Parts: sequence; structure tokens; C-alpha cells
Amino acid sequence: MAAQKPSARFNPLGGGGSPRPGKPSRSAVSLWYGLGLLLLLGVVQLYYMTPAGRLLPYSEFKANLRNGNIAEVTIGDQSVHGTLKSSAGDDK
Repeated sequence: MAAQKPSARFNPLGGGGSPRPGKPSRSAVSLWYGLGLLLLLGVVQLYYMTPAGRLLPYSEFKANLRNGNIAEVTIGDQSVHGTLKSSAGDDK
């Protein structure tokens, strides 16, 4: 009796067998979705995590401090934040 070759079974998840030409595998598609999500999160973080206010040179900050135009100063590890006093016309 001759040995029969087993027939291929249908697998709906696409495992085993030869992939269809021109169609990316499921893991490749998931990888692109993951990279797109990381890129989107990075853009959202850049938009929402930027500090409010305006940046000015340290020399201008020191000049405002000497003139008494600074109301509050916060010194961090790598940055110095200050709050300008409101002008005299705004206090009335």
C-alpha cells in the first residue's frame, strides 16, 4: 500500500502554508500600527507639554531682575522660570 501525503488543513488565522503574494503579514501590519501610534503620541506630547509663556535670553532676564520687574522666580535643574510683575496701570 502506498503512503498517502496528508492534505493541508485550512487555518483562518493564516498560520502555516504559503502567504498570499502582495499581502503583508498580520505582524507587519501590527508593527506599522504600533509605530504610527507612537508617532501620534509624540506629536501630542510636543503640543501639550510645551511650557506656556515666552522664552527670553538670560541676559534680558537678569536685566529685568535688576530693574525689579520680576515678581517670582523658580530655579530648576536646567532652567530658570520667572513671572513678570504687572504694569502699574493694571493694578488699579
